[in-house]
Amino acid sequence: MKKLYIPLFLLFLTTAAVLQSCKEDTIDGTLVQGYEYFPTDQGRYNQFAVDSISWNDFDPNNPVDSFVFDIRELNDTILLDNSGDSTVRLERLRRDSITGPWYIKDVWSMKRTATTVEKVEENERFIKLRFPCKKAKHGMVTCITPLAVGIMKL
Repeated sequence: MKKLYIPLFLLFLTTAAVLQSCKEDTIDGTLVQGYEYFPTDQGRYNQFAVDSISWNDFDPNNPVDSFVFDIRELNDTILLDNSGDSTVRLERLRRDSITGPWYIKDVWSMKRTATTVEKVEENERFIKLRFPCKKAKHGMVTCITPLAVGIMKL
């Protein structure tokens, strides 16, 4: 009799698990853009610990050299660029040791639009991130991908 209870109990648990997992998910329809990945708040910073190895084939006495330092990208000032959009002035600070002073290494800029994040690094513009689809009026969604621009109906 005990041998009959164990398979029936396992069958009951399996049936309950399958029925529990067969729920229809509801989607609220809001699109998460992801603007929080590149915040533009003044005074905010990102700090990186950098390890760098330099190979020198021409110096037989010192062929490999390594460097360890910290980089901090500080959102310094919010400015208007030539097209009238807000642009963040990024100060890239560097320190050579944990107790060493920070000094300005570079000044870059970052611009977050409705669809992209652009950074100007060493006078070259890079698109760092492309934001996902956006919902327009009448249930239409516009997606900009690297392959194509498409419009679909929800």
